[in-house]
Amino acid sequence: MLLAASLCAQESAQEKPQELKKRGETTKPQEVDKDGLPPEEDKSLAVPVYGFNPLQAQKEISVGNQYFKKGSFRAAAGRFEEATKWNSGEPEAWLRAKAGAASSGGVRSSIGSPVELFRHPRWRKNTVIGLLLGVSGMIGLWGIGFFSPELISTALRGETQAVVDRVRGLGTALQDVGSFFGMVTFTMIAAFLSRRIAFLGALLLSMTVTAFVFTSLHSASDAYWMLPMMGFAQLAVFAGYSIYFPELFPTRLRGTGVGFCYNTVRYLAAPAPILFGYLATVMSFRTAAVLMSSVYLIGTVALIWAPETKGKPLPED
Repeated sequence: MLLAASLCAQESAQEKPQELKKRGETTKPQEVDKDGLPPEEDKSLAVPVYGFNPLQAQKEISVGNQYFKKGSFRAAAGRFEEATKWNSGEPEAWLRAKAGAASSGGVRSSIGSPVELFRHPRWRKNTVIGLLLGVSGMIGLWGIGFFSPELISTALRGETQAVVDRVRGLGTALQDVGSFFGMVTFTMIAAFLSRRIAFLGALLLSMTVTAFVFTSLHSASDAYWMLPMMGFAQLAVFAGYSIYFPELFPTRLRGTGVGFCYNTVRYLAAPAPILFGYLATVMSFRTAAVLMSSVYLIGTVALIWAPETKGKPLPED
């Protein structure tokens, strides 16, 4: 019976081409990419899941070098770019990827170019969101939070300079301790709940606590528990930048996007202390701080369009 079954299978396999001919059907030859890309390099239908794999990265570099020597620059650039996804810390992969992109005549997207952050709608949107989140936290810290020594001096007016200096030193040290716990707390919320919820809570808490501290701190004992609370809130969002910003950009733009969002807001936030000083001349020091704490609303509004990245693979082109 087994022999009969195998013979039947062979006969049916032989009949299929003849049946196709009778019906006028033929098998189509495999299409070749018009740009000369080898068929095995066409990744349009594949959805790979990347992870840290240095051995795979080296394999991609080796294959890419072979394509590069043959003059298949587009295929080589693709392999080198794949290597950066398996090991983003591999410098040879990045250097070879740039060389491959240049030799392919610009077929591949530019790697590490700040201009590329604004060409594609998706990366442009994520860049703007990163800037808005960053500028709200940076102005809140530089333009308000770092004036806590002046707040203590205002609260302890009439005390000896030795007392003021002691409270300022201990109070700001406790503010740093609160900052540490704020960043740890943000990380836990972002990991177990979501990035957007963590940012929303941190931004609203920063605005509320900053306004509360600058209106309510009137003694040394107040400084010892209010400043840690303000540090907890204001520095929590900075943990979010290191978690969230890399998840907004593809591998070829990840370092550029993170650096652009975080460092550009430094320049945007630089005038904040000057603005605070000016406002303090036209209104009270405490009122100026409360008014400026509304800057956290910028980041809060940006969250409306911010993508949730928890549990999702890193974006790629």
